[in-house]
Amino acid sequence: MASSVSLHILANYYLAAYCGVSFKLKESNIKNLLLGGILCIPFLAHGNITSSIGYARFDGEYGQINSFVASLGYELGGKQFTVIPEIKYGPGSMGSEGGIELKQYISLSVKGKYQYQNGIYLFLYPSYSKFTFEQTSRYVASTYTLSETSSEFGIGTGVGYEFTPSFSVEASFEKIDGNDPISFGLRYKF
Repeated sequence: MASSVSLHILANYYLAAYCGVSFKLKESNIKNLLLGGILCIPFLAHGNITSSIGYARFDGEYGQINSFVASLGYELGGKQFTVIPEIKYGPGSMGSEGGIELKQYISLSVKGKYQYQNGIYLFLYPSYSKFTFEQTSRYVASTYTLSETSSEFGIGTGVGYEFTPSFSVEASFEKIDGNDPISFGLRYKF
């Protein structure tokens, strides 16, 4: 029960940010959180928290880099068409070419999902992603580390299949300036 409550609080905070409520690190945090929750109550009545885990392969200017990816979102809408604001996080690379590693991947997106038929659905989304790459080199007795962070807008598309109303699989492709992730994952709705 406690984890369900904390997930709903997180969803309220996340949706409040989309509703335009700004949060400041002052005494008014509780008031802002409550106001954000109240403003988003109409959305919460007809939505589901969604989460996913999966694998992403980044093909781009740094070669091929593999990463574990997790996401958290909130599905709003009807049976045929839904909107899903979502945050996706990749903690780092599982393997890479050329000694360049992905240290962190964070992406914010808003998916438009169309329920086709027989459990198949299609989706399209704009995204804003932040990548942090790192390369470590050794020369004689010294180690050198170079780090680069870039933030880019992108667009993605994908297809999924719902085995049950709560459990599905997805495949997606994103076009982000020079780092084009292809991902596969499992999605669960609460």
